[in-house]
Amino acid sequence: MWFEAARKGEKPPIPDVNVTWDDMDRMNDECYLLDQSRPLTQVLDDFRISYQVVYTTLEGMSEDELFTSHWNGAFYAPPFPLVIHNLHLHFEHHIEPIRTWINSLHVRPAIP
Repeated sequence: MWFEAARKGEKPPIPDVNVTWDDMDRMNDECYLLDQSRPLTQVLDDFRISYQVVYTTLEGMSEDELFTSHWNGAFYAPPFPLVIHNLHLHFEHHIEPIRTWINSLHVRPAIP
């Protein structure tokens, strides 16, 4: 996770500030290729676990860490906008197509 890397003094593997929508589509495609052979229930379980880890991490952060600090250069800006984008906007952008796809399957696991 990004914050774990930053706490260790490492640069988190976040997209550059100049990333384009084409770059984002490529990154999403790469994630899909990594997960396509995994059982859907496992992918959904990993999603739920990762959300809980992020939530717990954010609860333990100070306001300075979230809204002011650049984490000694680990982030190009305070991380709050990245959190909003990745936890809310990115999710909202993808959830309906994912739900539609899952609902078209014969096996229907519970989805977020």
